[in-house]
Amino acid sequence: MAKVRRFVVPTLAGVLSGSELVLPVAEARHIRVLRMKVGDELQLNDPLGRVAAATIANDAEGALRVKVTSIQAADSRAASPRLVIASAWPKGKRAGFMVEKCAELGVDALVPLRFERSVVSKDEESEGLARLRRIAAEASKQCGRASVMEIMPEHSLAQFLTERASKGLTLWLNPRAETNLNQQLQTGGVQDLALIVGPEGGFTPEEEHQLTQLHIKAVRIAQHVLRIETAAISAAALCRTFLT
Repeated sequence: MAKVRRFVVPTLAGVLSGSELVLPVAEARHIRVLRMKVGDELQLNDPLGRVAAATIANDAEGALRVKVTSIQAADSRAASPRLVIASAWPKGKRAGFMVEKCAELGVDALVPLRFERSVVSKDEESEGLARLRRIAAEASKQCGRASVMEIMPEHSLAQFLTERASKGLTLWLNPRAETNLNQQLQTGGVQDLALIVGPEGGFTPEEEHQLTQLHIKAVRIAQHVLRIETAAISAAALCRTFLT
């Protein structure tokens, strides 16, 4: 039996069996590269974990249309406790590596944070950020998850902490912390977790004071100082071990 290929659409909300959709340009290009043809079956996913079966209906005038044949139940893993990584950007290609691995490990959202010692910033309209979102979508498809990891607009630390105030548990990674992440996660009962990963220059005293004043607990994952992407990926792996 041939493997059914997966493709991502912006949303499947309100889509019914029999509906026709125009695929995004990048996904249509992928279908053409694979030499798929009218009548071939495929699977559609949207960022919120909705799933639909479809067939290629038409490929003309630069628009590739698919016909939805059934709406499927979302992957049960999409209902796992929510995991957010809020992190400074690492330099260069390391950002793409971090995005890819976080998506594979089941991170729901990656929130880029600006710190006093940040050295990388990505404008919301930049091609660099668009490329990272494409990496997140492709990695999410390749690993078989139903939802797509979302990369949020860049936030300041203060903005992020304000948004998290009424949500679940928020922790920040600090190699000097007394409690390790494993110990914290073993307490259980977490349904919405955000982990803050600082820049390679470290948190400033003012940022650490801001976190402690809000009673954001510090945890460690190793005995040594880690690179940004190492910390984010390691934390994601540990969290999904305990939160699934």
